[in-house]
Amino acid sequence: MNEANVTSFKRGLRGMWSHPDPVKVIDKIDFESAGASMPGYPHSIWQILRHMYGWCWLSIDWLRADDNFPNPDKDNYFFAEKAPADEKAWKSAQKEIHDIYDALKDILPGIDMEKKYENLYDNTAGDMLMIMTTHTSYHMAQINMILKANGKMLDMKDLFVEDVAEL
Repeated sequence: MNEANVTSFKRGLRGMWSHPDPVKVIDKIDFESAGASMPGYPHSIWQILRHMYGWCWLSIDWLRADDNFPNPDKDNYFFAEKAPADEKAWKSAQKEIHDIYDALKDILPGIDMEKKYENLYDNTAGDMLMIMTTHTSYHMAQINMILKANGKMLDMKDLFVEDVAEL
């Protein structure tokens, strides 16, 4: 992938000019809020985050693989716990978003955007990156709604990436 495409996907994944940066949002959520949900909604912030991370890692694994694709059912990419077990688990989850983006930074330059994955409904690597971007953006909106419903709305002014150097 050329440098311009790498930068474009980094911008999309980190929400540059379009939505709050997942890294900045997750870094600002406190431990007490991690298990929060809202009336009529079945999932907590923790459950959404674990699901989102699971699918990010699954996508990264798919993009790294040739034909040996991970099985999402076997690898347990869904979580039932409503909240982290303790503050250490929450801190680990906050670090994990950084690990995900570091892994993406490592593999993006070598990705053939047009490579088709037959086992993935003929999606290309570019399709997989777009799916990861929109999936993450969707779930970040859910997390922000839960925070707002619980009186913990984050100050939006410092949650956006404005400089490519931050990526």
